[in-house]
Amino acid sequence: AFTLLAAYREATPEWKKYQAEYKELFIKKATYKVVRNEAEPLDTRIQQIYLERLEKVDRCTNCHLGVENPLMADAEIPYNRHSGNYLQDHPVDRFGCTVCHYGQGRATNKKEAHGEGRDTHWDYPLIPLKYIQSSCAQCHDLEMLKQKGGETVVRGEELFRVKGCKGCHKLDRVGGILGKALDGVGSQPIAYFPMKYVKGEKTVYSWLKQHFDDPRGIVPESQMKVDVTDNEADILTTYMLTLRYEEAPREYRRIRHIRTGGGIVDGRSLYKMYCIACHGTGKHSVEDKIFKRTIPAITDPAFLRTANDMFLKRVIKEGRTGTQMTAWKAGAAGLADEEINRITGYITRDRPPVAKQSASGIIQAKKIPGDIPGDPENAVWKRAPAFRVPLMLTGQKPDPMDRLLTVRALYNKKDIAFLVEWKDATMNVSLGVDVFRDSVALQFPVQNEAEPSFRMGQGKERNGMVNIWFWKADVQESINKGTQPVPLSPVENLTAGGFGTLAPKDRVSQRVSGKGRWKSGKWRVVFKRAFDGAGGNAEFTGGKFTPVGFAVWDGSEENVDGRKAVSVWYYIVPEK
Repeated sequence: AFTLLAAYREATPEWKKYQAEYKELFIKKATYKVVRNEAEPLDTRIQQIYLERLEKVDRCTNCHLGVENPLMADAEIPYNRHSGNYLQDHPVDRFGCTVCHYGQGRATNKKEAHGEGRDTHWDYPLIPLKYIQSSCAQCHDLEMLKQKGGETVVRGEELFRVKGCKGCHKLDRVGGILGKALDGVGSQPIAYFPMKYVKGEKTVYSWLKQHFDDPRGIVPESQMKVDVTDNEADILTTYMLTLRYEEAPREYRRIRHIRTGGGIVDGRSLYKMYCIACHGTGKHSVEDKIFKRTIPAITDPAFLRTANDMFLKRVIKEGRTGTQMTAWKAGAAGLADEEINRITGYITRDRPPVAKQSASGIIQAKKIPGDIPGDPENAVWKRAPAFRVPLMLTGQKPDPMDRLLTVRALYNKKDIAFLVEWKDATMNVSLGVDVFRDSVALQFPVQNEAEPSFRMGQGKERNGMVNIWFWKADVQESINKGTQPVPLSPVENLTAGGFGTLAPKDRVSQRVSGKGRWKSGKWRVVFKRAFDGAGGNAEFTGGKFTPVGFAVWDGSEENVDGRKAVSVWYYIVPEK
C-alpha cells in the first residue's frame, strides 16, 4: 500500500495539476490566434531557474507560471501575473523569486516551497506581504526606497532611531549593550528565537511582531521598553528583517547612500537615538518598574544646576557601574567625542543661568610655597580662585532655591586644603531629639581613576567606594568651648560603598584636620590633609583630575542623614 501511494504521488505531483489548469486558462484568455498558438503546445514539466550569481535554484514557476503573462493580470493565485511593474526591473530569469520572497526554492509542492509549518524544517518561510519591502533593502538604499515603493522600510528606520532602539542594541558596532546586537537579526534561523510564548504560526516574522507588541509576553525576563502602535510594530518588524548578513552580488546592488539615513549628528536626534528609550524627555525622574531603579531627570533645571558638563560627559562616556547606563565612548558603545559633546549640549540646553559659570566642573587647586592656613578667615585663602558649586536636595522634592557653595583649594609639597563656604541664616551647633546640626562633607573616590555613584558610592570593591571627610558643627562647638574631651578633629574620616555603609577610618594614621566658623549668615569650613593619600584615602596628583563631591546639611531645615543638599562629581586639579 505504501509503495502504491508513493508511486501515485510521484506520478501525480501537485505542480502538474497547476500547470494543466494554467494551460487551460491561458488558452481560454488567448483571444488572438498567435497567442493561442503559443499556449497550446505548453508542456507539463519541471520549471527551474538556475541563478548562478545568487547561488540559488528556484522552482516557484512550476505553479506560478503566469507571473510575467499580461493576460493573467486578473487571474487567481497561483496563475496570476506578478503585481505592479516590479518584474520590468527584476526579470524572473535573472532574479528568481526567493531572493525577495524567501521560501524553499528547490521544493515542488506548496507547503515545502512556502516553508509552512515546523515539519518543513525550513528557517526562512515565505515572507508575509506586509513585510515584503524588507527584501528591497538588500539591493536598494533608503533614498531610492523613499521614492520607489520602499516607504515602509524608510519609516521603519526612522522609528528605529526616534524610539531609541540603539540605546540598548548595537547596530554596525554602535549602540547600547543591554540587549542583543541586531546585526544580522533578519538572517537568524528560527532556533535563535525562543518560540515558547509565540501565538499562532511560530515564525521569525511572528516573533518579531509579537515581541514589539509585548516584549515580556514573548520573553518573560526581557527588560525591553517599547511604546508603539500595532502598525508601528509591523513597520519595525519590516525594518528588522532588512538587517541581514547576506549581501547581494555587486551587479545586483543599487546602493548609493548609507543604511542609517545619512549623517544625522545634531544633539536632539542623537538624544532620541540613544537616550530617549530610558530617559524619555528627561524632565521628570521615573521609578522604572522594569529596571527596578529611578531613572534621573537629566534635563530638569533642578538637576542641571548641579550637573556640570564634565560630569555629564564622563558619565556618558564611561557609564555608571551597577546601573543599566551603558558606556558610550568609542571603544564601548561606539560614539565619537563630538557626538557625546552634542548630546551633552542638548541635555543642558535649559541649564539655569546661575549654574552656567560652574559648567566646566573643574576646580583648580592653587600651589603656594608656604604653609596652608587652617583658619578660614586667613587672607592667604584669597590667593586661591573661587569656584561656585550648585547643590540639589535629596530625600525630598526639588525646590526652586539656588543652593550654592563656594570652594577654594590650596596645596604645597606637604598638604592640600579646601575652604568651603555657603550661606546659612542660622547657626545650628547642637544635636539631640528633634534638634539638628549644620554639617558639610567632601567626598572622593577611593580609587582615583574610578567614578562611583556620587550618592556615597556603590559596592564593597575599591572602584565603588568613596572616602568622605565629614565636618560637624556640634563637634566644632565642643572644641571651641572645651565642654567635653577634645576630639582630634571636628572632621571625621570615613569610607562608604552606598547608603548605610559608613565606616570610620583610623584618624590617627590618616587624620583630616578642620575648622569651621559661622559669621554674618555664612559658614566657612577648612579641611586639611597630607597631600599624599594612603590606605584607601583620596589621592591627589599635580595636573591630574580627582573627582570630588560636596554635601551640606542645614539644621534649621531638619536635614539629617540622607536628607541633605548634594552636588554631582566635580574635579580637583592641583596646578603643576
